[in-house]
Amino acid sequence: MPASFNTFCDPVAGQTLRHDSFGTGWNVGILAATANCSAILGGIPALVPTNLNNSDLSVILMGDTNTINTFTGANGTYNTILNGCNNITSGIFNSILGGSDNCAYGPAVGATGAAACFTSVINGNFNCASDPTSTGANPLGYCYTTVVNGTYNCVFAHHSFISGGSANTILSSPPNQVSIFDFIGNGSSNSIFENTSYSFIGNGNNNGIHADTSYSFIGSGHYNNICSTDSAIVAGYENRILTNSKCSFIGGGHANLIESEYGVIGGGSANSIHTNTFASFIGSGNINSICGDYTSIAGGCCNSTTGGVHGVSCYAFIGGGGCNLIHDETIYNALAGGLCNCIYQSSYNGVFGGRDNQIFYVSNNSFIGGGLSNLIGSLDSAQNKSFIGGGELNKVFGTPGSAADYGVIGGGLNNIINSSCSSILGGSGNTIPAGFPNAHIAGSGIVLNAGVVGNPNSLHINGLWANGIPGPFAAIPALPAGTVYYGAAGVPLAKVLYIV
Repeated sequence: MPASFNTFCDPVAGQTLRHDSFGTGWNVGILAATANCSAILGGIPALVPTNLNNSDLSVILMGDTNTINTFTGANGTYNTILNGCNNITSGIFNSILGGSDNCAYGPAVGATGAAACFTSVINGNFNCASDPTSTGANPLGYCYTTVVNGTYNCVFAHHSFISGGSANTILSSPPNQVSIFDFIGNGSSNSIFENTSYSFIGNGNNNGIHADTSYSFIGSGHYNNICSTDSAIVAGYENRILTNSKCSFIGGGHANLIESEYGVIGGGSANSIHTNTFASFIGSGNINSICGDYTSIAGGCCNSTTGGVHGVSCYAFIGGGGCNLIHDETIYNALAGGLCNCIYQSSYNGVFGGRDNQIFYVSNNSFIGGGLSNLIGSLDSAQNKSFIGGGELNKVFGTPGSAADYGVIGGGLNNIINSSCSSILGGSGNTIPAGFPNAHIAGSGIVLNAGVVGNPNSLHINGLWANGIPGPFAAIPALPAGTVYYGAAGVPLAKVLYIV
């Protein structure tokens, strides 16, 4: 057996090796008395040796000021430093393949605890593949961890990996909050925190998957944070999934927030799905918010479904537009778009578009197609199954003690229905007040008034030209404007409809 091999396997305390290629005869390292069957095969020769091997069956191949240490209570074994400078390892089956100031050992020197094993640092500088500072009552070295290149990257977890970048960390807090099977690909200042497992950060900077948050994913971006399990942020910046928000997703954008379970925000800016909400969705847009279960906002700006004194809004939909609101204990409502439309404390309603249209106070199963400042509502009683097609300032509105159910206004301006089962085709300035159920108006300026103009169960029309009626016509009796008259047409046995 070569004498050099015997020397390595039975060292003398303080023995120096002179395996330098420069032929200087200077020392390249020191094998400690405890280092059985170990070697220092090269390095920078110096009058004062710089490489140090204290571990069994371990090798320093080249480099300067590299150290393989023992750990408390036992020698390390099967450790390797291939090259570089100021690298330190100890424990079992740990390796540093190059770079400078890297470490693959833990716990701290002098601490009692399980040693690091099967850890690797592959190049870079100031990287750590275990926790060299772990002390206290439960110090711990980590196993099966890897750091590949980069600087100031640290893996303090089992079975975890950082493939590059700067100041990325995977953390644990022993003995009970240990992370396993985590990955950071690249970027800077990204962190996976304590007791978090099977989580992934691909790239970006200052992204965080926080403590007790396993099976989560951040693709890239910056300042994105996840605090709930089984959740994902693909990209963007300052997006957040908070605690109690498991199985949630943010695709991208800026400053989007989810704080309830099974929420989805596709993108956009400053969109939010709030607490007391389940399985809701925002597609995109800006400053949209949801407070209610099974609710969707496709896009737009400043749209919201909110709670109130009576409860939250559930099963709601807002397609787009701006400043649209579904509010206070409503279910199964839809606002397709428009601006500043509102459904309040009512259910099973729809507003297709327009501006400043409202359905409110237990006005169920109603619809406004569009227009401006149209209203379906009531002061003190349920208002059901009414319709406004469009126009401006039209109202189907129940008054105290009198509902206006089943009202229809086709369009026009400033038309009002205060009675049930009534309709106004269009025109302007028409009114069917309380007490005129089943009344119908076609025209303008027709205001029904008990004892003066109109009756319930009647049709009121003005401005109709019945073209093509045969003549000569009999004289039409003197009747109030707006009266429908069925009388002789000047032809034997013939009668026609006249509109005065």
